[in-house]
Amino acid sequence: MRQLAIRRNVVDEAQKIGGFTFLEVIIAMMLFGFLMLYVSQLMNSQLRLYNTATQKNSLEQKVRAATAKIVDQVRYFPKTYYSYKQGQKPSLPTTTPSDAGVYSKDPITLVNSCLVDTDPNLSLINSTSYPKGIIYVDKSKNPWELRYKLNNEQSVLLADGIQSFSISPVTNSSGNDLIKIDITASNSKSDYRLVTWVGLYYGQ
Repeated sequence: MRQLAIRRNVVDEAQKIGGFTFLEVIIAMMLFGFLMLYVSQLMNSQLRLYNTATQKNSLEQKVRAATAKIVDQVRYFPKTYYSYKQGQKPSLPTTTPSDAGVYSKDPITLVNSCLVDTDPNLSLINSTSYPKGIIYVDKSKNPWELRYKLNNEQSVLLADGIQSFSISPVTNSSGNDLIKIDITASNSKSDYRLVTWVGLYYGQ
């Protein structure tokens, strides 16, 4: 009897000291696992949102930079005008009337130079017959690319992922005073469209 009482006292003392049963350990591990799963899903969700925002911002910056380059190109040269594609009431004679876009007429030499070509002859892009310094849309790529002709053999990428690109004149009684530039680009996350207007001048 005395030994039994001693054993009970030892068990009671062990229980007072504390400890976990196997079942309690299993329950604690399950709760910890659920907590880690929740944290992991929350982090993945936040990471996806960050990646989406980053790609959208990159897309917007790309389109804005390309549009700014086009606007600078048009504003830099004198006597700028828009020429329709051949067969659609050309406004003024050009050296390459089949290429619709923005042109400039040199006030001294009276030579017409293409500044922005919206419908280029891609077979001539890398040849000497296609002048340098032209912004053009490369429709052979899918999606399209906006490029700047650097020299006879090289061009610089301005923007890729282009879904649509158009330049159209805004006419009034005095002629083509404005052009409307409309660019839509996309990536795997979003689409972005930017429309802007720039003034033209063609003096006598």
